[in-house]
Amino acid sequence: MISAAPIFTIHAELAPMLHFGRTPYGERRVIGILGGSVRGPKLNGRVLPGGADWQIVRGDGAADIQARYTIESEVGARILVPRFRSS
Repeated sequence: MISAAPIFTIHAELAPMLHFGRTPYGERRVIGILGGSVRGPKLNGRVLPGGADWQIVRGDGAADIQARYTIESEVGARILVPRFRSS
């Protein structure tokens, strides 16, 4: 049986949103990731500063998001997290 339970939760501290204005694709904006924590039954650690969410908000309100950040586990392993999402 496959479980749908989360293996960890991320709490991130975010920088103020930077607005870059409208383009033919939509409004461009970036939200910097300043740090944070990772806690759960399968992974514990911290979010390292330096990542960001790069976003394009289309005219219909949907957002295309590319998030890249790094998690450092409690044993020191570094995990690059690339996340691409459209909503």
